[in-house]
Amino acid sequence: MVDDERSQIPDVLRELVAPLLSAIASGRIVDHQRPATLLQELQRDSARAAEAVMARPEAMDTMLAFIGEIDFAEVRRGLDEATRAAKRGAAADQRYSLLLNLVRGADAACPHIAVVAFARILQPEFYRRFCEPVDLLLTAEASKGEVRARALMRAAREIGEWLYEPYLRLLWELSEFGRGKRAKWPPFGQLVNQCVERFAELPRLVEPQAALLRNAGAHATWVYVAAEKSIIMWDEGKTPTRVTLATLQDTVMAMWQVAGPTLWHVASLHVVRDLVIGKGLMDLFEQVAKVLLSRQPADRTAALELLEEWRKQLTAPLEQFFGKCL
Repeated sequence: MVDDERSQIPDVLRELVAPLLSAIASGRIVDHQRPATLLQELQRDSARAAEAVMARPEAMDTMLAFIGEIDFAEVRRGLDEATRAAKRGAAADQRYSLLLNLVRGADAACPHIAVVAFARILQPEFYRRFCEPVDLLLTAEASKGEVRARALMRAAREIGEWLYEPYLRLLWELSEFGRGKRAKWPPFGQLVNQCVERFAELPRLVEPQAALLRNAGAHATWVYVAAEKSIIMWDEGKTPTRVTLATLQDTVMAMWQVAGPTLWHVASLHVVRDLVIGKGLMDLFEQVAKVLLSRQPADRTAALELLEEWRKQLTAPLEQFFGKCL
């Protein structure tokens, strides 16, 4: 690589990552009250930066030069650290090992199929779902009495709809994949009951009162009992249930934890450790990058053939599995 190409790389990188660095420096990246706005701003600013960079006549040469400067050993060390970080985050919740067991069961039935289930989790939209109830959880933690009860019941509704139902669908899908079946999901209340029954031997993986909490929070079928620091909640035609605020807070927080942070860490751990590293995606990228640097049409064709071969190895078992499940 020539010196003028090398000298342009730092400027190009700064321009491309500037929107993300700005969000981190300003604290917007952890602003749980404006997640949708943050995602839209990052998407807009990143697109503008990329468009400005790629509009330059020398852009392609500079980007190819950057690929040539990549220290793949350092990248692998970074991936190893990302794996350790995801595992540390997941291990904060003892239920993570139960989730990983479901992942292993699904992948044993069909290699790589857990990635299909996790594809819905590792999306920018999940960040918004994760953030949605946080202000209510913080209010509950800082409050007492009826104020705490109201915050918790509102949080229970949002967690149930935004996080817990997708979480249960993922559990059911992984379990069905492990049985060689394609998942079909019943309505939320039935899904809770069926998951409670199926995962009865996996402690605390499913909250039995999740549907009751969601419904009571959504339909105002609950009342605060000041003298007992508890609430009474009910579904139509069913016996009311009484819980203390302390128990309610523990339950709602446990639902948010497993369906939000823990699930995100488990999905990240699986994709990085088992797909990017374990299935050779990083090795493939290094091979393709080296071929691209030749700038010869035939070599670039060879790079595309490498990518296609890897895609076939990854997707062939999936195509066979879903073909049988139709």
